[in-house]
Amino acid sequence: MTAAASGQRQEAVKRRTWRRVCKQINLTFLHRHREPTHDKSLHHAAPSTLLRAPRLNPARLCRPGFSYYDPARRRVIHTSDSSRSFAAAVATPPEYDVIATYPQRPPHHPSSHSPSLTASIHSDAAAAALVVDGSDDTELADAFFDHAPEEGTHPRSFDDHLPPAPSEEHPTYEDAMKKPRRRTRTLESTSPFDPPPIDGPSRFDWRDRRRPKFDTHGLPTWQKWWYPETPRVMPKMTKMNETEGGWAELRRYSDHFVPLLLAEQAEAETQLENRLASWSDHQLRSEGFMINGLAGSTEWQPRYKVHGVVVSFSRWGSDGTKPLPPSQFEPGATVILSRTHPCQDAFEIEGERVKGSVFTISRGVVRVLFPELPNDVELGSWRIDLGVSDFAIQKQREAIDRLNLDPVLQDQQSLPAAPSDQDPEDEALAVTMRRQRPQEILVGTGLRDLILRRFQSHYEPLPAPGSGKLDEIAAQVADMKPEDMEASTGIDHDDYSPRGILSANKLIDSWARRYRVPEGTVPIAIEGDPRVPLNPSQTRAIAMMLSERLSLVQGPPGTGKTRVIVETIKLLKQHWQIPHPVLVCAHTNVAVDNLVEGLKTQGVNAVRFGSPDRVSPRVEAHTLEARIEQHPAYPVLNRARNSKESLQAELSENLAGPQREAKQKEIGKLNGRIYLLKRRLQAEVLHEADVVCTTCLSATSRVLEVIDFPFVFLDEASMATEPLSIVPLTKGSAQVAIIGDHKQLPPVIVSEAAQQGGLGTSLFERLIHEQAVPSIMLDTQYRMHPSIAAFSSEAFYNGQLKDGTVVDGQVDPVLHPPTTAFLLPDGDSSKSLTFLNHDFPESPQNRSIANHHEAGRVCDIVADLLASNPDLKGADIGVIAPYSAQIRLITEFLTIDERRQRAFRQWLGPERAREIEDIEIRTVDGFEGREKSVIIFSTVRSNTGGFLGFLGDWRRLNVGLTRAKRALIMLGSLRTLSNGVPSATALEKKGIPIDGTRVWKRFVAWLRKNGLVMEDPA
Repeated sequence: MTAAASGQRQEAVKRRTWRRVCKQINLTFLHRHREPTHDKSLHHAAPSTLLRAPRLNPARLCRPGFSYYDPARRRVIHTSDSSRSFAAAVATPPEYDVIATYPQRPPHHPSSHSPSLTASIHSDAAAAALVVDGSDDTELADAFFDHAPEEGTHPRSFDDHLPPAPSEEHPTYEDAMKKPRRRTRTLESTSPFDPPPIDGPSRFDWRDRRRPKFDTHGLPTWQKWWYPETPRVMPKMTKMNETEGGWAELRRYSDHFVPLLLAEQAEAETQLENRLASWSDHQLRSEGFMINGLAGSTEWQPRYKVHGVVVSFSRWGSDGTKPLPPSQFEPGATVILSRTHPCQDAFEIEGERVKGSVFTISRGVVRVLFPELPNDVELGSWRIDLGVSDFAIQKQREAIDRLNLDPVLQDQQSLPAAPSDQDPEDEALAVTMRRQRPQEILVGTGLRDLILRRFQSHYEPLPAPGSGKLDEIAAQVADMKPEDMEASTGIDHDDYSPRGILSANKLIDSWARRYRVPEGTVPIAIEGDPRVPLNPSQTRAIAMMLSERLSLVQGPPGTGKTRVIVETIKLLKQHWQIPHPVLVCAHTNVAVDNLVEGLKTQGVNAVRFGSPDRVSPRVEAHTLEARIEQHPAYPVLNRARNSKESLQAELSENLAGPQREAKQKEIGKLNGRIYLLKRRLQAEVLHEADVVCTTCLSATSRVLEVIDFPFVFLDEASMATEPLSIVPLTKGSAQVAIIGDHKQLPPVIVSEAAQQGGLGTSLFERLIHEQAVPSIMLDTQYRMHPSIAAFSSEAFYNGQLKDGTVVDGQVDPVLHPPTTAFLLPDGDSSKSLTFLNHDFPESPQNRSIANHHEAGRVCDIVADLLASNPDLKGADIGVIAPYSAQIRLITEFLTIDERRQRAFRQWLGPERAREIEDIEIRTVDGFEGREKSVIIFSTVRSNTGGFLGFLGDWRRLNVGLTRAKRALIMLGSLRTLSNGVPSATALEKKGIPIDGTRVWKRFVAWLRKNGLVMEDPA
């Protein structure tokens, strides 16, 4: 070998060594006037090129597990345990903020132990140099010294560059009487869970664009597949041992929530058995827990295939056309079928009581899905009772168990190994074998360090006003005050550093940096920025959700939570065209359907996943089943199903012996083929979708296992228990945005023990109180007339809620109140809010309360509204009340009572009177997340003792006041409400804040001050 060739070889070796060093001791240069760009060529740059180019804009060369010194913030940032991290000494070049980072253990390092490395970067206007001291790897050290520029190298001590040690800061809490009250926290805690690296190896490359589908034009039907088929397997569910990091935190989390879930399930089952054993049929019927005298029919079956058979129940005999009595049955509810009583002759299979679920329910028919067809279901009279299912509890427990798994580690381990120096043929064979290996389904969440922070043994809890530190897992509900403001309308811009998985995409990262600015600051716009038609707080919320691994968005009523989610997904999928799937979940089917409608109007390809019977007709075309029928390969599945039906028809004839066995074998093969075809069609549709929308519980379906969801949006999070919120997060999430409002109603809990243990505190509320996760409050409402929103803004959001319904001092004309005698006059128009005051007493009904006078007055208001406003439809009116007994009474008065039905027809005419059936009548709790042009709010309570019960929860008042757009008509006793006291049961067992009665007194005073009280003429 010639000397020249030898020199070239040595130079090549040194350059390869330099590339290794770049991966071990990483440099980040952030130009102070430009955004960083991703440039992979810098991995191959010589040190003199990298360090001598002061105008170069290099990319982050990053690997997991670092501690680094940030000169802009003058502090050392620890992304892992600092005792295992190397030190960095940095002198900042004039044009750059420079960060030097060191791994806990340099990858591929030949030494058996981590070397001691100290680096110093020095520069002037012309040059910069890097020096490595104390390395026990002479090859690495030689490579540095051989390739680094010689001038300007003046190493300094690391201690010269560290900021002074901060004094210990303890948790502080502002005076409870100041507004806004905001819990603050400055004492950080160290998590045993390492956060996922931003630029670590992953099957998801967020810099990619959406991958195109295969061109199926001209192919036969059986080859019309859009994407290659990828086999997938579920990882082994292993339990952690005590020596593993995070074991103690996971154990505490499970030990806290699992008993609460079991207590909730046990209480629900106990209430069911007690109800069936001790209540009379009349009591069960009047409370809406049972409907008897029903005839069954199997004539109607759903268009989509379901697992079981649907039985339609309506009134028996000559009453078959009459409406069913008011009840608590709703889609998805568990049903027990019997002839006379569930404890005597319930429908059973092998001695076990069979449970069905309500498929649909209408005015005169309730359809129930059973796993098998009941015997003689079309003969005789039947009875259905409201039952209890343990499905939700089991799925929540499974989600807690899945926290043992780390999807980031699974993702990294599933990637193919780097090419080796072995024979090319052997390497090609190894690559082929790796490609044929099934892909592992990602399970768990990469956010354990944030979610389980409260469960660390050394966690320092927040102080509570007047009672010292909160040692409970969640703040006591009774301590909640309406003026608590944990989320602000702005974001601390100085605290920004890229943390989310989308930070690897520099286009997204740049936009998020510039638009995540303090309140009142105008972001810097550059050419190519997407147009976002939102207000500043909504835009800041989007920037936060795109940049943070975990973020909280508080959305007061009418502030456009759904719009923010829709616009965020639209940006990701249509502007930046990220290829990877997005999962959007909500607690209720209604909220999911609203999200699908919003995405549909923006042109986003959304797939609505879930039981077809629980999907709104408005979004049926976007269900998974409907999308499968539109796939070009669907005829293959259809032909297979037709073949199976033909064989089954032949089998039903009197075949015996070998012929029958052959037919059955052929049907078995067709069943397998149908299953595989359906699974592949489901996978194709899900991969092709921009976003999958479903409820938290439906996210557990095996159908969704064909795809991973690293990005999750969780809406209505304040209405779900924490274990229920965890369910969609365990689908492999690495970045999550949680949207809700803890100033509205919490999860519904029936167990006293579970309520006292904190199950009624949502994940959103717990994280808001901890103040460790970035959060923002949307500050402009677009739903209500300003006079309707005024008290809610003042009492619950410290006056920070602005009115987007006012333009140039004028209220939007579409929000002008309707004409009715039950709204107080206001010049030529009417006031938008009126309280109709009376003192007619309430009536206890079993375990609920009703007020007959208010129910009758609701009928008068409805009739007057429909008679006086031809443009107002029945579907534009909503009636709400806090008690289910009042809801049943109002429903009976409006839709069943014959005398009132005749009066409605005489007053309104037959056509207009039929619109009364379209009026939505629900409890306050059931109306959260919904809105109507006109709301009639029956408060029910009217008694001499001033007892309010759970109406004393100020969160229930907040929801009731904020459902109306044009007009809110309230009915109740101001004497009772202003002198109200919550009952001991409500405070101790129901988890109601103690400030509710104070808020009601303030509301009554506000009504009188603004002249919004009308005395009932009766």
